[in-house]
Amino acid sequence: MIPTFRVLALSLTLLALSACDQAGQLVSPGLTYSETVAQANATLPASGAAVGQGSGYSTVRVSPSAVEVEMLSWVNEIRTRGTVSGQDVIAGSCAEGTFKPGVLSALRFDGAAGLAARRHAEYMLGEGYEAHAETRTASPMFYGGTVQDRMARAQSESGEPSRVPAGENVVTGYADARAATIAWMKSPDHCANLLGSQYVAMGTGYAADEFSPSDFIENGNLRRYEQNYVQVFTIR
Repeated sequence: MIPTFRVLALSLTLLALSACDQAGQLVSPGLTYSETVAQANATLPASGAAVGQGSGYSTVRVSPSAVEVEMLSWVNEIRTRGTVSGQDVIAGSCAEGTFKPGVLSALRFDGAAGLAARRHAEYMLGEGYEAHAETRTASPMFYGGTVQDRMARAQSESGEPSRVPAGENVVTGYADARAATIAWMKSPDHCANLLGSQYVAMGTGYAADEFSPSDFIENGNLRRYEQNYVQVFTIR
């Protein structure tokens, strides 16, 4: 049986009930809701997409893994339908009783956010550590003390001049990204980030030892830091 581990969320703002409302939906002028969702989903890269593919801030900055692409698609499935792979995740979440499918905007891909998320996932893997802050500055995996620092560095390395505010979800110890995503939805703070109406773009990161999930089991328990998942949400 896979144990449930602590999950951490860092939001741009003080978390409140309004963080899960539907008031900030963004629909481009002249487009239907479905067309706007399709437009956002079209920016999501394919697994293994080459660095430099895409355009604008949706340009790929680190080639995404299949797990990272899955997480991207599930965020938009949650925001637009309230499901993960067709399974309802709204019941028992921060949006129970208020969520309506077809209202909240889908998020575009943010290449710099993807780079920042990947680097933080690698840091957590390398240091056996789960937190938003990177405190071990001497570590070869260190990328930035806070999510804002990591976004600033990722943007600088991507040739982007502006600093983008960001929120972040992190978790370790789940055997697959689907389980991690569902766990985030059961936590009020993470749910607030996933459904935050203030966000318009996102990136995801994943880092794991090069073994199959069954290799992560030790004495009947999943070794906590072998699989690491990060979501970064941005305002553009």
